[in-house]
Amino acid sequence: MNLKSASGSAASSFVAPSDAAETGSKSGSKSTIQPGSMQKILIDTFNISAHLLERKKTTDLHLTYAKYLAIQKMIEDVGVMERGGTWTHQKPTVGDIAEVFMSKSGYFHRPHQLFPKVVDGSEMQKWLEGGEEAPAESNVWGDTSHPSRISFRFLTVRRKR
Repeated sequence: MNLKSASGSAASSFVAPSDAAETGSKSGSKSTIQPGSMQKILIDTFNISAHLLERKKTTDLHLTYAKYLAIQKMIEDVGVMERGGTWTHQKPTVGDIAEVFMSKSGYFHRPHQLFPKVVDGSEMQKWLEGGEEAPAESNVWGDTSHPSRISFRFLTVRRKR
């Protein structure tokens, strides 16, 4: 899993309107995390990479997938820490964890619904993760003339045959 390959070779992006609404800076690129908040605790505990914390109106699909994977890993890691007795804070909700990376509504509206449908080992998964073995954009998206304009509404996951 290559979470840092968000820049990938393709420039696919989508608009996540709810992400822009929750940003704290005038440029719309970063949110304001309050000290002592659950998001701050999670960021400090898990040492989250800065590129996964950025919020922009238009987001690269590779980056959104990397954020989705990071959310899933954090959910799992908090559970492991809680069972091991090493989590000393109030247990975060999935929404609390999602808000580290994107708005709750942005997470529950699209990534939470669609990314679980990506089949392990599929061309789509390889393309989303990027890296050396990633297939060409046209092999995944077919004849779509502008995959950089694809929104989640039109995202379909092709199964490996």
